[in-house]
Amino acid sequence: MKPWFEEKNAPNKGTVLCKAAEVKEEGVIEFEFGESIKTMFRMFIYRNQNNYFAYINRCPHFSVPLNLDCGDLFTSDKAQFICSHHYATFNTTSGLCTDGPCKGRSLTSIPIQVKYGNIVVDECLK
Repeated sequence: MKPWFEEKNAPNKGTVLCKAAEVKEEGVIEFEFGESIKTMFRMFIYRNQNNYFAYINRCPHFSVPLNLDCGDLFTSDKAQFICSHHYATFNTTSGLCTDGPCKGRSLTSIPIQVKYGNIVVDECLK
């Protein structure tokens, strides 16, 4: 599998995604890059105690987005992310699948940083 930044329509290093304050505590913001549904690059940012985590919105089991509806990425208790297609569950801060058909695999992480109050794709990528 190729690195996330080689995916079609992936955001470039240094891309400003949003203001850090826009991501509510224990909440997510989703992003889509590209015009065509077939080549759309989907990702989301999750915030936990002023730590921010970004992942490709794609289940490692079958390469489909985790959610059917915008923002609907959590289990009912909001403790984990869930794939609404296969019911695989993922740790919110590591992306590790804790249960389901892809147990032991992980969501693909995207390195981000907070810079001048904005969340940007990390510019220090190799």
